[in-house]
Amino acid sequence: WVNGSKYDGDWRDGKEHDQALAEAKAEAREELSTAYSRLGEMLADGNAVPGVVPDLPAALAMHRKALELDDALLSAEPRSVTRRRNVAIDLVFTGQVTERLADPATALAQYRLALPIIESLSAEDPANLQARSDRASVCQRIGTLMATHEDPREAAQILERALQLVHLLRATTTV
Repeated sequence: WVNGSKYDGDWRDGKEHDQALAEAKAEAREELSTAYSRLGEMLADGNAVPGVVPDLPAALAMHRKALELDDALLSAEPRSVTRRRNVAIDLVFTGQVTERLADPATALAQYRLALPIIESLSAEDPANLQARSDRASVCQRIGTLMATHEDPREAAQILERALQLVHLLRATTTV
């Protein structure tokens, strides 16, 4: 059995076997990344889950493991929309947790790494509402942190951009 189905090929045919094994490894990494990310979310917001106490350092560790796995998957498929979005979302989650851990510089760096990925996804598929929403959200996070920890004027420009994106998004989704 390989990748959920019976392998009928000759195991001596290395190319077929290697391909099936690579696909199974990628699928396992993706599932593990998802598990780390969900555990990180649970640990970051323990109050939402009965019996789970918030643990931000542990949540950050889980999100970093998810990011590491997703980054490796992206290296193998650099044009994959799913892989690129997963990396961007991992960066945002990492930023959110570091922000809550009172490390605004690291949070801002994570958001700034996520933004170009999200912008490229939005530009490639302008009709994709999720990409547009992600873009507005990350701009808002960057602007908010910049307003209190960096240049308030530049923050105002970024927050204005976030507001424009939200207005465009609302205009598109309102009938």
